[in-house]
Amino acid sequence: MPILIRYAPPGLTAALYDQVSEKVQATLEWPPDGLIAHVAFGPDAQMRVSEVWESKEKLEAFQEGLMPLLQEAGVDVEGEQPETFDIHSVEAKQYSTAS
Repeated sequence: MPILIRYAPPGLTAALYDQVSEKVQATLEWPPDGLIAHVAFGPDAQMRVSEVWESKEKLEAFQEGLMPLLQEAGVDVEGEQPETFDIHSVEAKQYSTAS
């Protein structure tokens, strides 16, 4: 079953997000297997990340490699726990702002 996860790490800036994003793309498969959508948004120092995944299992498999990278960059992964929701329906078209 698809799931939505919403991250709101305290103090996440655009620069820190970009730093972690570059590290993820250099060391892990990106986009990872099972990721349907990834969105980063919000004001600087209050950025949020939301993702839609094919399953909880695929999310957890990716998080095994992601969490050490977040910790290494100083992202507060112990603070506010992400919210997860089961998804009833997903509609999407191909779109990317990634360069």
